[in-house]
Amino acid sequence: LARGEDVVHNAVDKAKLALAHNLLDLFMIRRMKKEVEKLMPPKIETKVLCPLSTTQIFWYKAILMKDLSLLARMADKVAAEGEGGTSKPAVGAAAQKQLNNLVMQLRKCCLHPYLFDGAELDMDATTIEDIIAASGKLAVLDKLLRTLFQKGHRVVLFSQFTSVLDILDDYCNMRGWKYCRFDGSTPRARRNFTVNQ
Repeated sequence: LARGEDVVHNAVDKAKLALAHNLLDLFMIRRMKKEVEKLMPPKIETKVLCPLSTTQIFWYKAILMKDLSLLARMADKVAAEGEGGTSKPAVGAAAQKQLNNLVMQLRKCCLHPYLFDGAELDMDATTIEDIIAASGKLAVLDKLLRTLFQKGHRVVLFSQFTSVLDILDDYCNMRGWKYCRFDGSTPRARRNFTVNQ
């Protein structure tokens, strides 16, 4: 198996790969949740489209306008590649990094504009209406959470950004709701203790 991979040419011998899979099948068992836990209800996925708020539209346009020259350069490179028929990548590593940064900023804008410095004018004077109105996602989430809270449901929210959890902290505090927050900085012992309460 050691000679089944050619790192230099990024190639793998298909026969050796199949042999490795057969060897691993003897030691590994792949199980699905629905096969192991029979009482678990089937997963229901609902997609909810959330419009951008006026604040988000302002910030979204500002971010795009700031990086308009980057987008124009990339469009020119892609167009030139189409005409020339070269097999070289259209975007260099530095431009790719800039593009990834731009996408991340746009992603943050779609979550909540208060993730940007200066978007929240006066942190002490911000009301719950301000926090909700600034984000289309939070406006939709607010409607869902209020309905669930009135019916006595418990809710789990996940986010890849701890800064979004900070905004949700403020939101829950202003609503007067009890909540637990777990993120990467929460010690395991504290997590276990809080969940068991």
